[in-house]
Amino acid sequence: MERGKYYSPEEMKKFFAFENDHPGGIRPTKNGNVVLCSWSRSRYTNREEDGILYYQGQNTGTETQLLIYGNKTLYDCFEHPEARIFFFRDGVFAGEKYICQRPFQENGKWIFPLKDK
Repeated sequence: MERGKYYSPEEMKKFFAFENDHPGGIRPTKNGNVVLCSWSRSRYTNREEDGILYYQGQNTGTETQLLIYGNKTLYDCFEHPEARIFFFRDGVFAGEKYICQRPFQENGKWIFPLKDK
């Protein structure tokens, strides 16, 4: 992956062996890695402070997000740091990340603190 390069959904699908074809912000791969996507027109509100990207977890069908689906996959990356996290912003590869602090809930949403690897 080349940092700063745009990758279409088809190119990403060819490069990563996704576990499923469901589009979304948290995309687990068959080899235990995770692809995170953030879009400027998304309903999710990620924020950056002091070099940390606070990535908001996915909705789980309840008012308070549960630690299931993509949220569980991403949380497991904190406990198993050998998993690689690839981050894309509007389809542009923004680099590899790691979870730098324990994920937490804020206003019922899971928040994953990420830093560049």
